[in-house]
Amino acid sequence: MAFTKIRSLLKNLLLSAVVFVVSVELLSFAAIKTKLIPADAPSYEWPTFVPFWNQLDKKFSNWHSPNARYVHVNSCYNVTYRSNRHGMRDRDRTIKASGKRIVYLGDSFAEGYGLARADRLSDRLEAMTSVPHLNFGVSGNFGPTQYMLLYRTLAKKFDHSGILVQLLPDNDFTDDDPAFWRRNPRDWYRPLFFERNGAFELDYIDKKKFEETDGWNRREFVKGLRTIHRNYSYTSNLIAYFQALFEDQNTAGRTGSYSGYYDFTDQQAARLEFVIGELTEAAGEKTILFVVTPRASDIERFRKVGPPSRFNALIDRLKAKHGSLRFLDLLPRFVARSDIDAFYNDCDGHWTPEGAAAASEIIHQHADYESFQ
Repeated sequence: MAFTKIRSLLKNLLLSAVVFVVSVELLSFAAIKTKLIPADAPSYEWPTFVPFWNQLDKKFSNWHSPNARYVHVNSCYNVTYRSNRHGMRDRDRTIKASGKRIVYLGDSFAEGYGLARADRLSDRLEAMTSVPHLNFGVSGNFGPTQYMLLYRTLAKKFDHSGILVQLLPDNDFTDDDPAFWRRNPRDWYRPLFFERNGAFELDYIDKKKFEETDGWNRREFVKGLRTIHRNYSYTSNLIAYFQALFEDQNTAGRTGSYSGYYDFTDQQAARLEFVIGELTEAAGEKTILFVVTPRASDIERFRKVGPPSRFNALIDRLKAKHGSLRFLDLLPRFVARSDIDAFYNDCDGHWTPEGAAAASEIIHQHADYESFQ
């Protein structure tokens, strides 16, 4: 009798657990599919256990595994990313080449986060001009210090005639700020310039974690196991979304109303000036065109308070200091557009194909870009 009661109790508990799990999964499915919560969706792809993005390079940290593939599913898009033998999210590129080629640097907007390769800015410009645009963009808080080091140690090896940089004020100031990362709960190996004795000195945070190869491989295997859950469960993606949201809300220096065009500090501006100077020195006589890219929050702030005078003054100082620099700011041009709401994904704020298309048209018609051709 007692055994029968225990078996009945266990059966009821198991049934309740199954009902609970199914109910939560259905609710998660509804929340993501209706775009109530902008979390990723399952890809139903078995993970390769080879991460597409990782802190792979000792000099600049974030990079893609060579010849890797990743299916990224969200309520806004379903795209497949592929990297070439060099680790670029790009078609295969040779190091040596005759004729003009453009090196393209930046973060997730440059890489084309959420976009098919043909929809990205670099590929659109390449199609318009027949000039190869070598895409070295990397997602994951990839700041100016990182793409400066990437250029110095990797991209510079590729024959090229000019450099296009996608500057994102939304996070390029904070990505390079050691104070920001000291308060950031993420466990992240990355290069930063620290101000020491009145000068900027390159150093790395979490250096030991890069050198611990066995521990690194174990962590990547664990990430692969977690990816199984996310690739087959809406609930897991919902939990991951709220975990990231909690981390972002607890990162000092950023608020919901933050705009990089307006809210950067003087110290952050000085560091950016220094890093751009380092990139200019590495580029030698090559022209560098910075395409300054707004997020939706920057456009909203512009409409409320007008042009970002401090940011514009910073750009004027950089142009006066370095004759090889050119700047094209998309902010005033985007503000003037009536179709701007179609330019950004609701789920993560990155460009839609329409946003990338609009930017490519503006750049293509700009006089400084034409000098590349």
